[in-house]
Amino acid sequence: MKFLSVGQQLLGVAYFSNITRNDPSKMGKEYYIKCQKLDTQATRQFLEQRFIVSVTEDGSFELSLQNAKAEPADNWAPVMVSLEPEGIYFINNLASPLQAASIFMQLIDFLLSKAEAITITEP
Repeated sequence: MKFLSVGQQLLGVAYFSNITRNDPSKMGKEYYIKCQKLDTQATRQFLEQRFIVSVTEDGSFELSLQNAKAEPADNWAPVMVSLEPEGIYFINNLASPLQAASIFMQLIDFLLSKAEAITITEP
């Protein structure tokens, strides 16, 4: 049996859809997805096969959907992730809430296919 533990908020399309970049006090929504013994190579391959990936100077990944419709220009990728040995630091940049929700759900599905349990918290 697979187990998903979620912190204080229920995460999903509705939650991501209600957050907009129009509020200047909100710079992004951050989560830490704890996954014991994360296979960073397999996770990186998953990201590169599933999404448009740009690697930043610090080794993080900027992600967007491959089949996303044209959206208004924004200087931010919808999502940034950083792979760590015990999990993934996930940042929803609030540039495209629907893309962020889709990326988040696909990533969680992938992680649950590889691990017995994951825990999602807000750092």
